Amino acid sequence: MQHPIIGIIAATTPGAAICVQHLVQIAAQKGLGNNHPEYFIHDRPTQDYLDLNIQEDWEGTATLILDSVYKLEKLGANLFIMPSNTPHYAWPMIEAGVNKLNENLKQPVIFINLITTTVEYCLKNKYEKVLLLGTSYTMRGDLYKKPLASNNISCIIPNESDIDFIEDYIKDHLIKNEVNEQKTEKVIAIINDIQKTENCDAIILGCTELPMILTNEVVLNHWNKKLHLVDTTYILAEKAMDVVIDFKN
Repeated sequence: MQHPIIGIIAATTPGAAICVQHLVQIAAQKGLGNNHPEYFIHDRPTQDYLDLNIQEDWEGTATLILDSVYKLEKLGANLFIMPSNTPHYAWPMIEAGVNKLNENLKQPVIFINLITTTVEYCLKNKYEKVLLLGTSYTMRGDLYKKPLASNNISCIIPNESDIDFIEDYIKDHLIKNEVNEQKTEKVIAIINDIQKTENCDAIILGCTELPMILTNEVVLNHWNKKLHLVDTTYILAEKAMDVVIDFKN
């Protein structure tokens, strides 16, 4: 692989911004100081993705994502990440498109799968039962449930009305970079109710905007060390940084 240049595909602007902050933070933590990796972002209107989500048009979603890949690759990006969970339903088509692109490149590009990376993190930390929060499509579907089950990890989701509440909070506020304290307290109450019966090991933040309201400090204050946070955006950024550091070494 050539010198890694990260291409960030933004399905939502806040999610991509959080991911960039993590990249800079992790670079410093790993001893690189201000030498964070070079990166490009391609950001299109979030509504483009939301419209496709409503239709569950994952082929259309893949088309948007691959369009971003092609544009970023022309700028020099060769290590791609997409800090957004739901669009990964399009992964088989994304992967096929990237493989086809690589056939015409001297040096192949890499696209890190956020879902796979998150499941690997859960396995590494020996979580047996996790609570999944995210968009309604992520919580109700098999995006996480199937790979978690394949690795003997139980996946718990909220009830139907709570799923709708979280979906609306994400769609109406968080992806617009708005935090509503009353709604945040409701999310915490939902987690509390589930923990009373399920006693999960960790919460998967299956939406890249959820770290705006559920931080390590919030989790520590409410559940002490009995519940761990799986921040998918941070995990993805860390995985990308590992690739960058492996190249430097």
